[in-house]
Amino acid sequence: GKARFAAIPTTVGSGSEVSSAAVLIDPSSGSKKAVVSHDLLPDLVILDPEFLTEVSTLMLRPTIADALSHAIEGYLSTIDHPLMNIFAEKAVQIIFSYKSNLKDKVWSKDMLEDLQYASMLAGWVQNHCLVGMSHAVAHQLGGFGVGHALANGLLMPEVIEFNCADTKAKEKYLYLCLQAGIPDVQAMKELFYELVADMKPALRFSQDQLLVMAESSLQDPAARVCPVPFDEKDVITIIKKCLI
Repeated sequence: GKARFAAIPTTVGSGSEVSSAAVLIDPSSGSKKAVVSHDLLPDLVILDPEFLTEVSTLMLRPTIADALSHAIEGYLSTIDHPLMNIFAEKAVQIIFSYKSNLKDKVWSKDMLEDLQYASMLAGWVQNHCLVGMSHAVAHQLGGFGVGHALANGLLMPEVIEFNCADTKAKEKYLYLCLQAGIPDVQAMKELFYELVADMKPALRFSQDQLLVMAESSLQDPAARVCPVPFDEKDVITIIKKCLI
């Protein structure tokens, strides 16, 4: 109680300024592990676009994909929270409203400020509802040099496609699109392509590596709140589609 914690984000994606989690990489497996405590929540958050004006949009685009994944996966989470649903809808709506500007080399301060709000809203959604399959897999890719935000940006279109096999999940995606002003689920997936498709790394994984990642994905807390259960085969299929 002697010190106050102030958080000033310098990217626009993690939502860490409203997160109860600190993330570490397990050196034995390369997987990301979370330490969770509400003591990690800041007393004060300052969202200032001035801190982002010199950050390359090549770095910012993947972080926006991460924010988008927080909002969408939290919205589909089996932990349903009416207020967080509203936050998710607004976060997705803000990001989609800048679709035509995402490939610009310079983002205006107004755009950066709006995206900071979207990231924070999505961070609240993630903190309350957790996330899903994309994050469960993305948490295994840090050991292979794939940044977390980029991993989610690349994985999300296929994860959305996978979940849409379930009627209830597809209906929820469609409702999110309606509330956020997105034409359809395909347009939602294309938003991720717009953000990170040109950043896809050239990767190769052995079958043993794929199996370890698949098993670890199933053990990740994010796997527990997925709207559609998945197995090791599903994880391997999605990794191959998105990263190989």
